[in-house]
Amino acid sequence: MNTFEHTPGKWETLGEDGGERVISFADSKGKPRTLAHVYDGANARRIVACVNACDGISTEALEREPGSLGMSRDAIRAERDRLRKINAKWVRQLERVMMIYEKNSARMAPMIAGNDQMEPLMVEISLAIAKAKT
Repeated sequence: MNTFEHTPGKWETLGEDGGERVISFADSKGKPRTLAHVYDGANARRIVACVNACDGISTEALEREPGSLGMSRDAIRAERDRLRKINAKWVRQLERVMMIYEKNSARMAPMIAGNDQMEPLMVEISLAIAKAKT
């Protein structure tokens, strides 16, 4: 079953026709075809932007749970919590790397001398930890 019941393709607003904004699409020959007349220009732009942003997503998926493409709020929260746990794990590992580095930096100094990659790497890791904690 084809779930795309609306006119496919890129929609656009073409200007005004008697005070109304015209929403159109290009047919298979590239010729503009009128889909609708909308009384308010801002609404016409919004309709076109939403249709184009949702290209390829079935209407049914959009209707099931607005804003989530069919995922339930509980599923979204569970995924968020799962990702937070993964993030926390990586933060702990990065902190451990920094602790080992700081603990051994004096001893490693002769090996690091002249290595232009080590110090920037550790600064980058420190910034990543700070960002991940926020």
